[in-house]
Amino acid sequence: MDCIRRSGLIFVQALAILALLSANPAIVSAQDSSASVPENAHAKQYGSGWECDRGYRETGRACSAVKMPANAYLNASGSRFECDRGHRKAGETCVAVKVPANGYFVSASFGSGWKCNRGYRAVNGDCAAIKVPENAYSTNAAYGRGWQCDRGFREAGSGCAAVKVPANGYMTASGSQWE
Repeated sequence: MDCIRRSGLIFVQALAILALLSANPAIVSAQDSSASVPENAHAKQYGSGWECDRGYRETGRACSAVKMPANAYLNASGSRFECDRGHRKAGETCVAVKVPANGYFVSASFGSGWKCNRGYRAVNGDCAAIKVPENAYSTNAAYGRGWQCDRGFREAGSGCAAVKVPANGYMTASGSQWE
């Protein structure tokens, strides 16, 4: 019986402590004082410390404004800029992507920001026509010749020559050899 009274007393004491703590939330969650949060920042929602407001980035123990060049917007985190469509980063600025004739715009985050149309390839900042020889077709490959010989023809120099299949021979599956 004495054991039951003791456990009941411990329970009542625990309830009293919980009531005291819930009445004064400053005891439970001591946040950094507002004096330690720099200008253009706020206390973190979870945990301790602080983080910069949207449009600012942490520089040391302070928050400095994100410098926004023309043709830019704040990224999702709000701590840096991204360039508008049709523009690409060049240091701390956004410059227009110059798409050559026979080219089209692609995301500027990948390389130059443009690609050449089918049948053309990038040469010195322009789109040059791929010369497809007779008995060949364009492959739209970014590298290599950009063309392939038709079935029954094989590469010969800068063109395609007919595969001569002898009597009792046949064209292989590749279409450029015989057996």
